[in-house]
Amino acid sequence: MKRAVLLFALLPLSACLGENPDPLDPQGRSAAELRAQKAACEADGGTFAHGGLSGLMCIRTLEDAGKACTRSTDCIGECVVNDSGRGQCYGQSPMFGCHVMLDEKGDKFEMCID
Repeated sequence: MKRAVLLFALLPLSACLGENPDPLDPQGRSAAELRAQKAACEADGGTFAHGGLSGLMCIRTLEDAGKACTRSTDCIGECVVNDSGRGQCYGQSPMFGCHVMLDEKGDKFEMCID
């Protein structure tokens, strides 16, 4: 009987602890925060998925994905050099991985983003 009374006495205090962070999220966000961010992302047309080392995030497809480009200013995101050596607007934001890109002058450079 004493255990039952103690349990009911301590139960309201558990609400003060808040929700634990999701162990799979490197940013330490709670499951409730992740659900809210996912809903906001999807409502805005994005996809909530793992990206880079940051864990779950909103990934958006860019309107000019695949369009030919000769410099970074031709694209909403980045102008990357494709396998055939031509510039093409990168398809999503944020961008991850190592890519050969074209700067605002059209000069090639390589960058790794994670």
